[in-house]
This record gives sequence, C-alpha cells and structure tokens, in this order.
Amino acid sequence: MSNDNSRMVALLEDFAIWSKGLVSPPTSFIPYTASYNAMKARTRISKVLIDIIKEETMLGNNLSETKTCVIRRLLYDGTKGNATVGDKSPLTEEATVDNIFTLVFAGTDTTASILTSAFYELEKNHEVRQQIQACIDSVENLDHENEELDELLRAFLSEVQRCYPAAPFTMRHISGQGIDLGDFGCIPP
Repeated sequence: MSNDNSRMVALLEDFAIWSKGLVSPPTSFIPYTASYNAMKARTRISKVLIDIIKEETMLGNNLSETKTCVIRRLLYDGTKGNATVGDKSPLTEEATVDNIFTLVFAGTDTTASILTSAFYELEKNHEVRQQIQACIDSVENLDHENEELDELLRAFLSEVQRCYPAAPFTMRHISGQGIDLGDFGCIPP
C-alpha cells in the first residue's frame, strides 16, 4: 500500500463525516445535510479503498507474513496463503469495501460501548478493580501470555457484555406459539 499521508488524512476526515452522518436523520436526498455529506464521503472512501485493493492485488500474497492488514486478510485468507499476482479474491471489490465499512462501524461502536461499560464497572466496583490490578501487578512480563490474567479479564469482560450488551435490541428466536403479554395481547409467531 502507498504511504501517502494526504490519502490517509483524507480517509480519516471522510470516515468522520461518514460516521456523523450515520447517526443523523436519513435525509441523503437533501443536499448539504449530514446524511447527504455522509453518502458523498462514503463514495470518496470507496474509491480510495478500491485503489488500495487494486494495489494489493497487484502485489499478490507473496509479501512477508509480517505485513498484514484487514484488506490483505479479506483478499487472501480464502486462498490459504497460495495467492500470487493476479489471483482473484472470493470477494468482489465492492463486497470487500462493504466488509471494511462494516468492520469499521461495527468494531468502533461495539468496542466503545463495551469499554465504556467496563470502565464504569471498574469505577463502581473497587474490589474487582483491585483484584484485576493485583493480578496485573503480579505478572512479571506482560508481553507473554498469563493464563490467570487472561481468565480473569475474560470473565470480567464476559460479565460486562452480559450486563451491558453492545446490541441490546437484537431479535431473538420467538417460539412457534408466539409470546403472551398478558393484558397487552400477544406477539404472534
């Protein structure tokens, strides 16, 4: 990929415009609204991402394993590392771009939600915070795996996700009989 800083700055600015437009009223048909600007930014981002995809496709999958990024993974993970210059990804360029948008939005939204909830719980529950801090302090080298710390953090974050789900309104499977809401009626199957 190119190391063009101006392209990166433009991408970051367009992602900010796009993100702001996602939470605005859907008025993309009205010029100069946040939603309209978001769709224009998305078009610019898509063009840059397609250029990057073309650059990566020209390079093929014969670069060292140390150079990995989301685009390379989307392009070559399905090829088991055997791709060469000109090999096609199982995803189209547009599908790859759509996956990148999904990863950026979904990843930032859910990660921010979980981290916010985790910090809230750490502030609210001093015993848990002290237990996690003691476990971290007892580890001599944080660069190496530590099963006790991993288990403690996994348990803590799992509980945070259970109490504060990032997507609290996901639809669950409704039984074949529907759901009786008492005096409020019934949700049909």
